[in-house]
Amino acid sequence: MITNYTDKDLSLLRIPFTNKSIATDFLLLKMMKEKFGLKVGLFGIGLEAYWTQFEGLEKRLQNYISIVEDKFKSYQCEVVNLGLIDNPEKAIAAGHDFRKADVDIIFLYVTTYALSSTVLPVVQRAKVPVIIFKSCPRNKY
Repeated sequence: MITNYTDKDLSLLRIPFTNKSIATDFLLLKMMKEKFGLKVGLFGIGLEAYWTQFEGLEKRLQNYISIVEDKFKSYQCEVVNLGLIDNPEKAIAAGHDFRKADVDIIFLYVTTYALSSTVLPVVQRAKVPVIIFKSCPRNKY
């Protein structure tokens, strides 16, 4: 954990943070990227049963994930985007894919309700730090 950074250091990231701990995590990621190159894993979670119940939901959530991917790429990060993980089989495969890709960190995007069986296999197999976040992009869908 980084504790010796000032608010000015954190403001250099140009990302509005309400939680200083999250901001320091991002600063650490920025430093890692500058020194070693950062490979970010990204995936969203959802419930496969929803896709037939709510027309267009799956496509909209996949688009949200793409918006997040583009944001990471704007920081010159290499992104391994595995898309929407919505069942246990995809989760197991995703965990292996993240390990093979040798990602440094995973961002888990909570797009909608999901079962733990779509989350745990990914993070357990990847064996890297995971940041869980929930957001609704405000720009173009």
